[in-house]
Amino acid sequence: KTNNIGTDTEDLIVFDSTNPNLYITSPTQINPVYFATNTATVTVTFTYTELNPDTVTLTLASGTTLIQHSFVTFAGGNGYGSISFTGIPDGTYTIYGTLSDNSANIGTDTELGAVVIDTLGPKLYITSPTQINPVYFATNTATVTITFTYTELNPDTVTLTLASGTTLIANNFVTFTGADTGYGSISFTGLPDGTYTIHGTLTDKSTNLGTDTELGAVVIDTTKATVVIISALPQYRKLNDQVEVVFTYSEQNPQTATVTIGTASVICGSVTNIDISGSGTTNVYVTVTVTLNTPPAQDGTLAVTVYVGDKTNNIGTDTEDLIVFDS
Repeated sequence: KTNNIGTDTEDLIVFDSTNPNLYITSPTQINPVYFATNTATVTVTFTYTELNPDTVTLTLASGTTLIQHSFVTFAGGNGYGSISFTGIPDGTYTIYGTLSDNSANIGTDTELGAVVIDTLGPKLYITSPTQINPVYFATNTATVTITFTYTELNPDTVTLTLASGTTLIANNFVTFTGADTGYGSISFTGLPDGTYTIHGTLTDKSTNLGTDTELGAVVIDTTKATVVIISALPQYRKLNDQVEVVFTYSEQNPQTATVTIGTASVICGSVTNIDISGSGTTNVYVTVTVTLNTPPAQDGTLAVTVYVGDKTNNIGTDTEDLIVFDS
């Protein structure tokens, strides 16, 4: 009542109208993480700028579907932190982050597709060449292109290997840097003679593997068949007579044979496109009956010629003057 005044002052109120800044540092859209198991522990790290932090909440979502969320509450601010998740089903996940300060201001960050859980092995299919439809080349400088398709949302690397038996001859690979296309090709050149099996492996970004194998799908054959005429009987013949020709050949990839009898200017008889593709490969005996249905220009010696072609169109020959035409 005499206007004396007593006072006390305490700094008890913080006025804070500034939104905090939250930065998810790992994993991110640019540097996602991949796991091949649902029991993996996914640790999300973050930094922030805020003097009065309260709670960071992180959410994993697939599309619009919330999968998991977790939070950490701060007793004081240190500028960084982490939250871990486990037991996540297969899928690609976006991380949504929210930082609330003690004044209920909010800062956010989002990292699209930063977490991938993939427990499924990819599928790889070598489409050409194959065991059923192999390719044949007659030169060691040929370019052999192998095409493939695959089923995998997160492909990483396809590796193709050419092997002769258990011996590795060549391998090559392609690494995927963009979106899944479902197909691709790899080329080889400078292959030595041989029959090659293609072994293919597709690795996804979670290190799951898919494989395919095509046995004997590539053949490099630069060598002509070795052909030896054994006999052509009877030796003395006239028009419309038949001659039995016996020859042998050695060839790894036989295809067809042709036998002709005649002179340099006249073919007196022939049998063409004899299918020998299912026969053996070394010193194979073949007997062919040829009819002399065209007379030569004059009586005399006729040459017997045998041509053996392989699947790469190399042709081996032998010629012997074995028939006497006498009309």
